[in-house]
Amino acid sequence: GLKSTGACRMCLVEIEGEKVLVVSCARRVREGMVVRNRTEKVLEARRFVLELIWSLHLEDCTTCEKSGTCELQKYTYELGIEKRRFPLVREAKYPIDTTNPLIDRDLNLCIVCGRCVRIVSFQ
Repeated sequence: GLKSTGACRMCLVEIEGEKVLVVSCARRVREGMVVRNRTEKVLEARRFVLELIWSLHLEDCTTCEKSGTCELQKYTYELGIEKRRFPLVREAKYPIDTTNPLIDRDLNLCIVCGRCVRIVSFQ
């Protein structure tokens, strides 16, 4: 499968005995490890990360073909975020790249997770 990078930070968790939150997708499991994924500290960090990601994202959910299946939309609802805290920091200006038969890349929707790069280069 694809190697996880933890770039989006949406899988932050607390691991007992560690001082900082870590990305669970890139952390190896150890025997006896105690992981907490729904503490207030974790949820607050995820909300903050999601709000930063949202500041890069155009607000066209009602007309977007991914509406209802969008991960960003799903996490926004799950974490109870109803409005932007940070202003939109970019405007739509990139054409959609459809040159790859596996994936259409719309850089206007990019959240810099690297998933599309890993999928296209996966062998």
